[in-house]
Amino acid sequence: MKKISDMMNKLFDSYSPLDVPVVHRATTYGCALIGGTAVQFLARQYGVKERRARSVNDLDFITPASNPLTRHFNDWLVGNHFREIKAGASEYMWNYENPDAGVEVDVLISHDPQLPRQIIKVARILVWHPVNLFVSKVQRMTTFNTRAETDKADLNTLYDILEQRNELPLLEAALSSLDLSDADIARVNEWIKE
Repeated sequence: MKKISDMMNKLFDSYSPLDVPVVHRATTYGCALIGGTAVQFLARQYGVKERRARSVNDLDFITPASNPLTRHFNDWLVGNHFREIKAGASEYMWNYENPDAGVEVDVLISHDPQLPRQIIKVARILVWHPVNLFVSKVQRMTTFNTRAETDKADLNTLYDILEQRNELPLLEAALSSLDLSDADIARVNEWIKE
């Protein structure tokens, strides 16, 4: 029987032999880790409590539409037996799966000119800044909500990460630039108290 420590990866929970190589290769090609894997990775890097396990089979990334290396990442994935799924690539999203390894990779192609300034490198891995991860969760939870409990857990973990990084003022500034109602602000405060 495997020990829990054997199943845990220093960076994040790994469920396939391709998880860590995909993340490293994505970094090489300018694609930043987002989603639950990014939250777990940052939690481990900053030593804060992880409030949920990462999703079993998916790795999510974001990259600027202007990134000239994105095509190389696509070539690397195809060379490692990933195939395009969900209607293939578009100008906004690429979706891949490797059914043999049991892993899916989603690459969000962003046309936001601010994105390159929102990507940081932590422990040699590109990730979307925790403020942006937090804001994207808030936007999703205040407009429509399909994963309330996991999003609440991620908000609390991200809040702790930002506190460790001494970046709560950045978070406050980012949240104040959103057009949130008083009710939405109250909800966000309620969610991060849980």
